[in-house]
Order: sequence, then structure tokens, then C-alpha cells
Amino acid sequence: FQPVYLSEELKPFCYEGLYKLLEGRKTNPKESSYTSYLFDKGMDKILKKVGEECTEVIVAGAKRDREETIFEIADLAY
Repeated sequence: FQPVYLSEELKPFCYEGLYKLLEGRKTNPKESSYTSYLFDKGMDKILKKVGEECTEVIVAGAKRDREETIFEIADLAY
């Protein structure tokens, strides 16, 4: 594994880091965070957002747009 860095501030992706970020948005909500907003609104709102992101992955894949598909998969993973 050889990580690729775009800048000194960026770190390689890992699910553990993502989990900690999401956990922080839930336990210590930030007013400007859409993720905190989703946690506040509850499971129905979260599931609607996941469905929206799934649809965006499908549409990007159907267009055979590699860059957009990668972007939308990253959104869905988040």
C-alpha cells in the first residue's frame, strides 16, 4: 500500500476515521453540519438521504461516467 497525498493536510482514507467523524457529529453536534442535522431529524431522514445517494450512484453508473460514479460512491460511503 502506497498512500497518495495531495497535500500535507490530507490523510489517507480509512473507515475507522470516518466512523469517528460521524460519531463526533452525533455526540457533539455542530450547527453548520448537515450530518448533525440528519442525526437530529432521525432515522427516516437518514434513510431518505441514503436512498438519494444510491440513486445518484445508479444514474452516474448508467451514464458510464467514471469520475462522477467514484464521487457518488464516496458520497454514499459517507
